[in-house]
Amino acid sequence: MPTTHPGDNDTPESGLVQVREIMGPAQEEACFWLQLLQSQFPLSEQVPAGSILRSIQAKGRGEALNSHFLTAHHPENGEPLGMAWLQIEPTVETAALWYLAVAPGKEGQGYGSSLLTQLCRRTFNEEHCRLMVMEVETAVKGPGPDTEHPQEALRQIDQRNRFYMQRHGALQLTGISYTQQVGDQAPIPMDLLVIFDPALPPLSPEETFTRLKTVFGDSLEQRDTLHLSSTLPNQT
Repeated sequence: MPTTHPGDNDTPESGLVQVREIMGPAQEEACFWLQLLQSQFPLSEQVPAGSILRSIQAKGRGEALNSHFLTAHHPENGEPLGMAWLQIEPTVETAALWYLAVAPGKEGQGYGSSLLTQLCRRTFNEEHCRLMVMEVETAVKGPGPDTEHPQEALRQIDQRNRFYMQRHGALQLTGISYTQQVGDQAPIPMDLLVIFDPALPPLSPEETFTRLKTVFGDSLEQRDTLHLSSTLPNQT
């Protein structure tokens, strides 16, 4: 569900953003994180705020060690710029990037790309995962029926996914069917992009699928021959 913008393809002039982890609900970053969740993601993709708060409370008790609720800040003045939710599955050395967003008015300035770079470093260098997975909207299937400007939405989806693939080396796992469902919301077919640890050889499509099944369970099924593609279906 990441929502970085295609303009985020340049490193900010001030350098990499600072990343802070929320360790309890009393931190002011927790309020900022929830505000971005509600403003930057459609309702169908929002985990209920109460569930998020319970997880953050668990962090404050020293629990939920594999869930990381993170905020990005300007490296000089500390201004909050973005948020992310990174879930580590240590048994399969896999990380799931559930959310990634930049604050309104801060798009296109490189902050989203900088935050994703930091998340990759944490995933591969500190958590020792082999891959990070992102669920993304697909321009082939299109946005939801309630989208106000569907053609513009399609363009943004396509451009955003190309950004992940071209700028950050993400690959699309094809030959699968994946459906995202949040709470009581209707299920949404989505695509899966993976970023591998660049210091190690990439996993095979079959091994990648096996690891992702641990993360997504029955929401992920194999439909055809598995491939890891560096191009989108409609890319020429």
